[in-house]
Amino acid sequence: MYSSDAPAGKRVARRWNCKRGKGVESSVPVRKIHKTAVFFLAYVATTAAWGDACSLDWVCVRPTDHADGRADFTAENLRDYPVTISVRMRARNLQAHGPNPVTVTVPPNESLVVMKANKRDENRSTWYRYNFDWTVGDKDAVHDDAVVYRLPYAPGKRYGVLQGYGSRFSHTGLERYTIDFNMPVGTPVHAARGGVVARVVEQHDKGCWSDGCGAYANFLVVLHDDSTTGEYYH
Repeated sequence: MYSSDAPAGKRVARRWNCKRGKGVESSVPVRKIHKTAVFFLAYVATTAAWGDACSLDWVCVRPTDHADGRADFTAENLRDYPVTISVRMRARNLQAHGPNPVTVTVPPNESLVVMKANKRDENRSTWYRYNFDWTVGDKDAVHDDAVVYRLPYAPGKRYGVLQGYGSRFSHTGLERYTIDFNMPVGTPVHAARGGVVARVVEQHDKGCWSDGCGAYANFLVVLHDDSTTGEYYH
């Protein structure tokens, strides 16, 4: 499947959470901040040990709890390519400044405070939990419409299209602008446009049609010079 160019915020992202420093899917940690000052000091001392959530050595989200009840969330990009990340928080007695979830692009090898939250009621305890999605690319990328794309296979070859844009079978929502080609196993796939290979996932060997099968896709992401990406999935 070839996914046409789009800003990063318009593509399927991968959701990750973390507990005690190990990346896992579908596990949302609950974080608690208590009113008792003595316990709070002990809690802050352990935050660095298990509070960070990291995904595949690409992105980390680091919560910081303040003595006055505030909480900040910092996103760190560990790679040499821009990454767009969406952070969402669920909380009691905490109010986020600005959007929740919030989506931002973090430049290569940089960190940004992406969300800040204040305590609503000083006399009540608070807790929060958070998770995040991320993808390679810049959410504010502007596509270069002068670019002419090639077909993603060798010149002179011809292959049928199984699904095109907006197919009701599975090309809906975030996958609306994708094309499925009917190609024999082993057919070389060519880049439809020049760029830098930013990410490759190729360890999966499972195929299925049910919901959730996207987690088993092998894919390659090419970052173009206008900060859009071309994505090739199987």
